[in-house]
Amino acid sequence: MRIGWLALGLALLVPASPAQKTPEEFFGFPMGADGRLARHPQIVEYLRHLDASSEWMALETLGDSTLGNPMVMAVFTSPEVLKVLGRIKQVATLLADPRMLSPGEVEGHVKEGKSIALLTCNIHSTEVASAQMACELAWRIVADRCPFDRAKILGETVFLLIPSTNPDGQILVAEWYDRWKGGEWEAGPMPWLYHVYAGHDNNRDWFMFNLRETRLVSDVYYRTWMPQLVLDEHQMGSTGARLFVPPFAEPANPNVHPLIWRGLALVGSNMAMRVEQRGRTGVVDRAYYTAWWEGASIMTPWWHNIVGALSEMASCRIASPVYVEPNELTAARGFDAHEPSLSYPNPWKGGWWRLRDIVDYELDLSFAFVETAARHREDFLRNRARMAFDAVERKGAPRSFVIPAVQHDPVAASEMVEVLRLGGVEVFSASGPFTADGKSYGAGSFVVPLAQPNGLYAKDLLEIQRYPDLREYRGGPPIRPYDMAGWTLGLQMGVETVPVDRIAGASLTLLDKTPFPASSVGGDGPTWSVGTQTNASFLLANRLLAAGAEVYRVPAQTKENVPAPGTWLLRAPAGTEAAAFRQTLAQALEEAHLGAATLAYRGEALRVRRPRVGLYKPWVASMDEGWTRLLLERFGTDLKNLENPAIKAGNLRESFDAIVLPDMDTDAIVSGDTVADGKKRPSRYPSEYQGGIGDEGVTALKAFVEAGGTLVCLDSACEFAIAKLDLPVKNDLKDVKEGDFFCPGSCLALEVDPSQPLAFGMPRKASAFFVSSAAFTTSLPSGKFDRRVAATYPARDILQSGWILGEDRLARRAAVVEVKMGPGRVALLGFRAQHRAQTPGTYKFLLNALFASATEPAVLK
Repeated sequence: MRIGWLALGLALLVPASPAQKTPEEFFGFPMGADGRLARHPQIVEYLRHLDASSEWMALETLGDSTLGNPMVMAVFTSPEVLKVLGRIKQVATLLADPRMLSPGEVEGHVKEGKSIALLTCNIHSTEVASAQMACELAWRIVADRCPFDRAKILGETVFLLIPSTNPDGQILVAEWYDRWKGGEWEAGPMPWLYHVYAGHDNNRDWFMFNLRETRLVSDVYYRTWMPQLVLDEHQMGSTGARLFVPPFAEPANPNVHPLIWRGLALVGSNMAMRVEQRGRTGVVDRAYYTAWWEGASIMTPWWHNIVGALSEMASCRIASPVYVEPNELTAARGFDAHEPSLSYPNPWKGGWWRLRDIVDYELDLSFAFVETAARHREDFLRNRARMAFDAVERKGAPRSFVIPAVQHDPVAASEMVEVLRLGGVEVFSASGPFTADGKSYGAGSFVVPLAQPNGLYAKDLLEIQRYPDLREYRGGPPIRPYDMAGWTLGLQMGVETVPVDRIAGASLTLLDKTPFPASSVGGDGPTWSVGTQTNASFLLANRLLAAGAEVYRVPAQTKENVPAPGTWLLRAPAGTEAAAFRQTLAQALEEAHLGAATLAYRGEALRVRRPRVGLYKPWVASMDEGWTRLLLERFGTDLKNLENPAIKAGNLRESFDAIVLPDMDTDAIVSGDTVADGKKRPSRYPSEYQGGIGDEGVTALKAFVEAGGTLVCLDSACEFAIAKLDLPVKNDLKDVKEGDFFCPGSCLALEVDPSQPLAFGMPRKASAFFVSSAAFTTSLPSGKFDRRVAATYPARDILQSGWILGEDRLARRAAVVEVKMGPGRVALLGFRAQHRAQTPGTYKFLLNALFASATEPAVLK
């Protein structure tokens, strides 16, 4: 039976199949009911129940999440199409890469194929509605309660539904909400991240693939299903528009094909129209979210010729209703909260806003998404092939990127190649020397030609970004971009990457596996040396120290013919023969992709113990803490989280050599959420999770440093150390207005002194990832204080990729400073040296600071 959109209510009166329980029958409450949340395990069981009773559905398990919960994907299409899914996926793959197809063959596949539309839900776990909605959406499809002719629409499209791309967080948020429901702390924030490593930043990982969930969904995008369009359903604040749909706001990234923008306008317009037809108000487009940055789950697909749409619903208080007074409604760039406009033609007037309201809007826009995919099936299939052809036939410079074989950190170069390949980029290896634009490159160099279907993705990641200078008004403050302004992968990873136009004499092989440097053990010892220019050498050191080996580093020296400062010197554990240790060393080198050579070293050295590291974990959940924890775990660090009570208790030096403060402001470290901008405010957390380290914690950290410990401060946390430990250092950007200095998420040039312990192994020129960060002026030594500057911003040409205003305020300012405070030290890393585990080019500043905390002078004989 064909059911029109305005007749949907009548359709719900038709009884369902007895074998198919409604969501209310299965869960005991309707989806979107006040104060009620279905949890991920129940949602999975419900989808399995529907799958067992319907020929219109199949259920796939994509894999396990970070904490071991199953990530599932429901597949909806007609019974006839379900029988030939293998062929449908094959056609989608052929159209995504049509280089071997004639125009006639492309058109034949367009006629044969089905559009594939993927809906992803609940990546941000406090945005709970879409996971609840997914249950009702699935039921309506299998029970034929769709607002369209199911047979016709699902005969044209394959609809994929992932109910949660962060099931771990969905469970955590539901448990926390239920724990405090009905009391003072109902719908308050959790004191920990809802993704164990990334929190809200799990939607910032989509070109780096650090997280398991990112990789599982990206496999659906780029390898197993090849959808032509994707919709990711989110929520935003409570006082703005009720719903955002595409088109996005300016500026537009120049590497995105125009058909992506047209496709987004089509999908967004259809979703908005269906919502309006249902009598729902407050739908806005061309607001809030810009079309510049890549890195989110629905934006990164744009450069893969996939129409990636975003919906953002106004939030209630998790599952609790909220009343919004009309005067509390807020506008944004592009629309007024109260007056109709082209982008916001039917303003919401205020009033009660409930979880069920969000579910209703999302049902409407989800059905519209499926309907659009079906009714424009041929357009989406044909456009996918057209965009791929256009990428292959693109004219203009550059034509390729070369990643030279000779790199400061060759392991990082291989890691970058792996990141590109995970994103569907074809990378080639040169079997012999060749030239590009007249410059010679050696065998083993990598080449990324841009004449490939995902060439614009490679181009956008590898080239320099130049964000436009946008202001609120002429001469006014800058308009902040959505997330980052520049993200050039080679700069972030410390890998030389060269844009080229003409390659000559190259014998290139397409990689089917990423090659890493070969490991080796040279000679019989008893001392082996390993260079410190690779990040992987720090993993090696931690592995060998955990195995009891003797590990040393070469100190900075003026002598000639000695290894570079920081070089690792490795010896067997006391009482173990060098020959026996050689096997342990070989295994550790293989894991790290490194080589070691026998070295007859005599003289001064730095004996290294395995550093005992404490990472501050505040109750005001910190994404920077999570990313830092992920990174340090990968490097085999002896790591423990430090919460407020442990710091307040003192005696920290007994248990730790180094304590790391993640990127947090001083108020948050000292007072949690009870103080903001120096003013007290009520806490949003239950009493056991309130506050920060307090005055007792400040005293304990000061005593820790004075007892010989190392305090490592990341970005904003530097201001805490400067103020609370009275360091003779000034942040010259503190209190500077945005109109005078502004740098949102950009790559900046650094001049590095690799003779300094914090910079051991660094090249002399590097890139800092700067996000409204710090720049220091130091003072002459005085009393118990001394200082060493490890990295400085240059005098000019500081911006490398992104956007900066007031660049002169950074000129010659220090970026990385080691402040000696009696026997201890404070490492001030004034920028995001480990930002989102995406900046391997500056990891060594952090890793060196940790190892410096556990060294002592020695003499090797």
